[in-house]
Amino acid sequence: MKRWRIIALLVIMTSMLSCFDADLIDPDKIDTENIDLKPKMIFPVITADVTMEDVLTGNTGDETEIVSDADGYISLMYTQENIGEFFASEILEFPTSNPPITESIVIPEEVKLLGSMAVPPKGVKLDSIEAIVTIDPGKEDVVFSELSANFDIAIDVSPQPFKYELRMEFENEGIDAQTYTVNRNEELSKVINFSTIKFDTDDAAKRNAIIMKSKVTVLNDGVDVDFGALTNLGLNFTMENFVFNSVKGDFGNMEIDFPADSFDLGVEGADVINGSIKFNNPKLSLILTNNNLGMPFSVDLNLEAKKADKSISIKKGDQPILHANGADAIDEEKVETLSYTRDNSNIVDFLGMFPMDSITYEGKLTLNPKSAVNIETNPNFLTKDATLKVDMKMELPLDFTTTDLKYEEKFEDVDLNIDEETKDKILAAKLKIKAANGWPLGVSIERISFQDEAGVEISSIIGGDIISLDQKLTDEVQPIEMGEDVINSLDKVKNIVLSIVIETPETGAKLNNNDKLSITLAIEASLDLFSSDNN
Repeated sequence: MKRWRIIALLVIMTSMLSCFDADLIDPDKIDTENIDLKPKMIFPVITADVTMEDVLTGNTGDETEIVSDADGYISLMYTQENIGEFFASEILEFPTSNPPITESIVIPEEVKLLGSMAVPPKGVKLDSIEAIVTIDPGKEDVVFSELSANFDIAIDVSPQPFKYELRMEFENEGIDAQTYTVNRNEELSKVINFSTIKFDTDDAAKRNAIIMKSKVTVLNDGVDVDFGALTNLGLNFTMENFVFNSVKGDFGNMEIDFPADSFDLGVEGADVINGSIKFNNPKLSLILTNNNLGMPFSVDLNLEAKKADKSISIKKGDQPILHANGADAIDEEKVETLSYTRDNSNIVDFLGMFPMDSITYEGKLTLNPKSAVNIETNPNFLTKDATLKVDMKMELPLDFTTTDLKYEEKFEDVDLNIDEETKDKILAAKLKIKAANGWPLGVSIERISFQDEAGVEISSIIGGDIISLDQKLTDEVQPIEMGEDVINSLDKVKNIVLSIVIETPETGAKLNNNDKLSITLAIEASLDLFSSDNN
């Protein structure tokens, strides 16, 4: 019985279908106005994990190094090489020669009384003279204790009517006596070579001087000498061909100007980072590479940071005067680091303008700034090739506080897969955002800029906080309605820029390599599949 009922039902349904008008299933005659056929499609826009390394790598120049400690906490290291270089000639400058010094050996009256006679076998001694040749370092109050140099002292004596012996003796330690025998009517022209000399540091009259004593003895050459007719014997001394090697002593208290200059930090895209940032433990250091400058000195440097129309200085009265000890020994390079920190300067406020447009500097080096030099136990020293090279290093551990730091993150070569035909079918669209804030920061996205291939903005979404995330928070924001201008530009979008505002807790934030901001953007669009384009 049940089987017959099923058969009967099938017969009735078949009869009904056979009565339908075929025109009713013609697609062109469907009443689309009364049927809601507007499907929704999802167009992915961005799926990105933005790490701190991504942010920093994209906005730091070649001079900035991103370093992490063993726990992954990040610091920026910026180095500006050779902000100053100083040479031996700026401290001591030696002449290559000195004007001639003329000294005369006087013929004693008792010798003149001898008249004309044969010279005794032991000879006749004339008066001795003292000649002083001073090494001029070009600076006052410089006292040498020891000099290593190659130079000559030329001795010239005009012809004399007798044979004689000239003996040159030196008070300076390290110079051997010299003896010359000169025949009658011959000219004497000799050169004494010098290398290492020690000086008298006690007698101011003999300071930095080579003290020469000249003794002349008339010798017997078998011909009488008319002693009564003799005139004074003139000796000329000329220092020449001076080549300086090294020197020790007390170089006095002197100042050398630090060259005025400026540099920028090489921060790429600095114009997209605005607001104030306060680093909790920054350090600005001067790295002094010292070759053969053996003396203490101080660095008095004026620094000024500039950004747009603002500036801040580490002023003379506010900054420390940094002290260095100098090289320990000749031919041993020494590197010293002098640092401005939060404990000895206003460096925290100074670097609060980061990233600044430029840093300008000027100042001076003061040699032997603290006390007199003990020449005997710890003399200054200097070689001809001595140099002092100064580099500047800025260390910024990313441990900071901020309340209004604005930053732009740009996503390039975006492909929405929306061509002009698809765009024209979009009736309405919403931007859907999902974000997970793994940064130890409060993050707000307050503006989204849609740009063409050339980076020119063609539309944007603005207004309040489009998305606001507390630190370590995951959130899905209510869909944002996209205006007609935005929809009409979707087929041309190639770049998207997010304007981000960053805030830290009152205690500050310490950034780590592992910190990550995940964000997904998608467009949900309602399409009109029955627009006139499809007729």
